[in-house]
Amino acid sequence: MGARLSGRTPSEVLSQVVFRAVWPHPGWAAGVLDWHGLAGRPADRATEVAALHRVSVTTLRHRIRLNDAVGRQVPLSPTLIAELSRPSVAGEDALARTRVAHTLGLDIRVKPAPVGPRGRRSPASTCARSGLCSPGRRSPLSRSTGHR
Repeated sequence: MGARLSGRTPSEVLSQVVFRAVWPHPGWAAGVLDWHGLAGRPADRATEVAALHRVSVTTLRHRIRLNDAVGRQVPLSPTLIAELSRPSVAGEDALARTRVAHTLGLDIRVKPAPVGPRGRRSPASTCARSGLCSPGRRSPLSRSTGHR
């Protein structure tokens, strides 16, 4: 078992794990954090993240596996386990939460929202999740996209 990390939230602990795993190559951390949904964007497919960071999918997956090996050795506090195990709330990236939990050695099942092409949330799934759409009602997205 590894030493307990000082992070108080799952994202803080995972960031510390990532930098432990990829040291002495801190440049590798950006792609791993991005794949986990912790780089300012929602979690995306490995192919999209690899292309964004200009590495092969195989290289990105190797770095993710290194990170997983380190993350599973980190002891978690009961507070962190509870935070990672709780159900997702509206507006959270369920895929990112699942990936963070998996990396830290927890097996949680979170049903992700449907995604559109290229791994982005589709307007239809956004409308359905918000509960604001009905067959005769215009979508809140229709003003910006022109779709009903």
